[in-house]
Amino acid sequence: MLLHTLLPDYEGCINYEISGRPTLSNGYHISISHSNQWAAVALHPHQAVGIDIEELRPKIVRIAERFLSTYETNYLSSIIRSDRDRLMRYTVYWAAKEALYKWYAQGELSFRDHLRIRNYNSGTGLIEATLQKGDLSLVFTMHCKRIDDAVMCVWTENSRPLTNDEIASLYLPPTQ
Repeated sequence: MLLHTLLPDYEGCINYEISGRPTLSNGYHISISHSNQWAAVALHPHQAVGIDIEELRPKIVRIAERFLSTYETNYLSSIIRSDRDRLMRYTVYWAAKEALYKWYAQGELSFRDHLRIRNYNSGTGLIEATLQKGDLSLVFTMHCKRIDDAVMCVWTENSRPLTNDEIASLYLPPTQ
């Protein structure tokens, strides 16, 4: 449904590469995410994309050691002022790393060891992240948006932040 909202004339289906990355027969790059009642799709005609949408859930705090580096844990501990802030920031870090993982789509990538959040500005929604694995070292600027009780992060190879109108077209709010 969301795909046809974004590409109303598209008559093909979604296929999947061996890596699990979804593809479209018209050549568009696509990334798909869902979390409970939320769904998100990112499309680009020429560049790989990654998107993640996550509902705020306390479980993220319990599993933080699986995806946060020691540096990230120490940094967050120094700036977090409440349990709600911890839940929000941990969810943002997870969603940003998940979006990069989907963009990378080559597997064997540790959220804790290879993906790092260097900066998150909650005012602008901009995230600076790195991917470091072997000889590969990349810096990314991503966009994050809070939507009700969920967080959505998106990355394309075009590093400009998305406009609010572009972001609004990427997600489908929960059904009532």
